[in-house]
Amino acid sequence: MKTFTGRQRVLSYFNIAVFLLLFSCSDSTLKKKEEKNSQPDLTQEEMRRLVLLDTSYIYPIEQVRLTALSLAQQFLNKDGKSRAIEKILTVPSLYTLEGKTQIKTDFSVAKPKTPALYIANFEKEAGYVILSADKRATEIIATVGSGTIDSLAHPGLQVFLSNAIIHIDEKVAELETLRGDDAFRTMVEKLELSLSGKATDEKNQKPRARQMPCFEIVYVPGESSCSSSCYYYSSTIPIMTVNFTNVVRSPLLTTLWDQGPPYNNGQPNGACNTDGDCGSNSRYPAGCVAIAEAQVVAHFKAKYDPIWNSIAGKRCDVYNQEERDLVSWLAHAIYIDYGIFVDRECGEVAAGFEAGDIHFTDPRGISPSYGLVEGEWRGWNTGDIRNSLVNGSPVVIQGKKHLCCFIWCWGCGGGHEWVIDGIRDLGVRTTYQFSAYYVGDDCGDPQLNYYESYTYQSNNTTATQIHQNWGWGINTGSQPNDWYAQNVFQSSYQVLGWDNNYNHANYIVAYITPN
Repeated sequence: MKTFTGRQRVLSYFNIAVFLLLFSCSDSTLKKKEEKNSQPDLTQEEMRRLVLLDTSYIYPIEQVRLTALSLAQQFLNKDGKSRAIEKILTVPSLYTLEGKTQIKTDFSVAKPKTPALYIANFEKEAGYVILSADKRATEIIATVGSGTIDSLAHPGLQVFLSNAIIHIDEKVAELETLRGDDAFRTMVEKLELSLSGKATDEKNQKPRARQMPCFEIVYVPGESSCSSSCYYYSSTIPIMTVNFTNVVRSPLLTTLWDQGPPYNNGQPNGACNTDGDCGSNSRYPAGCVAIAEAQVVAHFKAKYDPIWNSIAGKRCDVYNQEERDLVSWLAHAIYIDYGIFVDRECGEVAAGFEAGDIHFTDPRGISPSYGLVEGEWRGWNTGDIRNSLVNGSPVVIQGKKHLCCFIWCWGCGGGHEWVIDGIRDLGVRTTYQFSAYYVGDDCGDPQLNYYESYTYQSNNTTATQIHQNWGWGINTGSQPNDWYAQNVFQSSYQVLGWDNNYNHANYIVAYITPN
């Protein structure tokens, strides 16, 4: 970065003192300047493109810290814990990992090494917040009140993070396609008119005038500066505010099962060392397919069977012998249901997807022998997920990991099956804080100390989050206040070697109901 010397001209379209604790709902924190004559009247589409004037796309770490703590205050601290951030992890983008130089654009200041995600881990494994690291792809990826993300992250989190990286890069690419379009050009014209102090109605709009002083010209990345002695820097920070939370379906499952004892007691002895919340043994793991589907079966059994109702309402360390036998029987029975489409070793037990082709795997969902409508595997579909959960039916999901090394090297391929059992909508308003700095001897009138301040708000948008029971026991991001962005699994990205007609090769079983 060039060291700035000489006279400085500062243009700030957004009040830098805007309340940066990002989740206040009060409009009183957004102070508009009274002078309306020079304020650009930007449309919502024009405001969305403000970030494309940025010369750096990385969220400041300090703002990430404030955001994470503010999210914890709003969504997580109701459990009585006071959270402090232990460490913020930076997750590289797919374009960094694959050595790509640009993101669907040929403008000259593309930032190929802008990270995809930030992960703020709270102390004492009290959860984490995942945020987009690229300001062009603003999104709350997860708010989780239990566990941590480290090199030992379970397979479900690995699948989720792999999807999240692809999702953020696709959002960046989508926004970059808007660079230079009509709304982008009218945004620049309105900003320049405001610099000259002229009104921004249509009759005063005009083509960009290169004879204007430098401090009245909005620099567009990729274009040359108006003068070799007038340098430019700009920053746009989208600030998200959650206005409301509409819980469409609270988490349905009350179980937090894992693959160790007593759930794997039906598996044979494999001379393994299989750990769980309630001890360890030498048997093969129960398997993620068996645990995910068994928790759904137990959920419905608990509605009419007193013993299963007792099981669903407590942790494994207080099961009696009959209850331990029942959960191990159920998990093993579901494993056996998959017949020849199974495989097991000490580190991993596969059934269905990982051991056979989806088109031939039987059952095509949870076996009807447990008194449930079988359903069948289908491609990821947000409509089916919402409708199923509204009707009180948990959704089984299977996903694959598409990246080999992104935070740590967890290896290529591999899948996981878990349960989506809740859904909520967040009303999100985005405020864009934009600052531009013109520095140098040739920027205009040396006596002029130019400064303007405005705050803009976008219309509310809705962000949907899903609650996920990973099937990995307690304190693993499966608690009632742990929510993840649904859009992470919605993508046009095609996975080579898998069914390309499905988003991210994620499959679901929806509408599971008593028969």
